[in-house]
Amino acid sequence: HRDSFTRKYALPGILILLLIVSTSTLFFLVRDKDSIEDKSIAVLPFINDSDNDSTTYVINGIMDEILINLQTIKEFRVLGRTSVEQYRIPTKKTVEIAEELGVRYILEGSGQKYGNTLVLRVQLLDGATGMHIWGTSIEKEIKHVASIIDIQSAIAESIALKLEAVITLEEKQLMEIIPTPSLTAYDFYLRGREEHVKFWLNQDNKELLERPEDLYYKALKYDSSFALAYNGLALVYWNRHYYDEYLSKNFLDSVRILADKALKFDPQLAEAYVTKGNYYRRNGAKGKAMNEYDKAIKLNPNYWEAYWRKAWLYRLDDYVMTIDNYLKAAALNR
Repeated sequence: HRDSFTRKYALPGILILLLIVSTSTLFFLVRDKDSIEDKSIAVLPFINDSDNDSTTYVINGIMDEILINLQTIKEFRVLGRTSVEQYRIPTKKTVEIAEELGVRYILEGSGQKYGNTLVLRVQLLDGATGMHIWGTSIEKEIKHVASIIDIQSAIAESIALKLEAVITLEEKQLMEIIPTPSLTAYDFYLRGREEHVKFWLNQDNKELLERPEDLYYKALKYDSSFALAYNGLALVYWNRHYYDEYLSKNFLDSVRILADKALKFDPQLAEAYVTKGNYYRRNGAKGKAMNEYDKAIKLNPNYWEAYWRKAWLYRLDDYVMTIDNYLKAAALNR
């Protein structure tokens, strides 16, 4: 009887859902340019102006954090890094990129680090015309992590001011959080994150996980309360052991323990809530997973993965919420 019910009702329902999602998403992606939200932004990969690639991880790290700061502002729609990485080597004009990504504004940047000095140039462009709207050039000696955080938060706040977006006190506080007092720990974390991205681009080679794992541990050696490093290790463990432990009783428990450690030291770390939510989702705890994703979205209303995972959780019992969350994810990850 169950198989008969599935063929008669469930499968047609799923097919209808897929058709609706496909049609709705297509409509969303090809809608008229004039209807694009006024405060939608794509942050393109920053260019390293140094003579060698040894400091690229610093420039990428700053780009990542500026992107996250902009995502924190609820009035903005800011695309995730996965949407813009394809434009790292510029081959298209600003207008073309904006149209392909469905955004109103493009943020470009470049920088270099020599010794303790950081030079950064950033400009905001109108996606419809390619015209310069706002820009800044910064040269600053970096003696503390706070110096980097100040630069990143100031850029996000200046863009919000230019585009007349309101920043709440809570959003401002989130942007100004200093993740670690140790500049050395922060440097090791940025190196580890850069190496971790290399694995995500080539997930067939698990040996690539050894480097970020080692660098995250080095970061914790200098600051044992560094939440981002704990979450980095949680992701390394997930990437390395997901299939090894799939049928085990304690499936990915170490991921939950490391995510909990991250949240103990920084209860406002959105990505750790997503990591923990993914753990609960894969262990069948739908309610707990949903709760973690909602916490992440509250801290970062532009967190595409949280919407995507929520859609996956809703897919069997609430088609409307499934579609709603898939469309939100599609708007943030093209």
